[in-house]
Amino acid sequence: MSNKSGQSEVYVRPYPPAGTQEYTISAGGGTEPLWARSGRERIYRHGNDVMSVPITVSSGFLIAAPPVRLFTGGFALDVSVTQTTANYDIAGDGKRLLMLKPAAGANQTTPPVHVVINWTEELKARVPNK
Repeated sequence: MSNKSGQSEVYVRPYPPAGTQEYTISAGGGTEPLWARSGRERIYRHGNDVMSVPITVSSGFLIAAPPVRLFTGGFALDVSVTQTTANYDIAGDGKRLLMLKPAAGANQTTPPVHVVINWTEELKARVPNK
């Protein structure tokens, strides 16, 4: 992701690098990019919209379909300066997204974070070995 065009956009480049070639994946802005587990789809945020771009490679050329809105929602946004860290994740099966919804009355950009330390010991205490 870069704002070199004057607004945040999502890009992809070949790996290993093949010169300076890069492809703009987002349309009209994009933040918080993630690769789908299959490697054939790029997911990103465009404000409250979650977008998907199917990607294929044919004869060494990257072919990106136009972005498609998956859904819209008031989900917590990445509040870092760069907005490059996705504030959501894709399930291992590639069929679901885990998104944080702000607590009722909370500012959308500052969701509460709960950290559980030593959770394995608590789990052992709650579920004893039989």
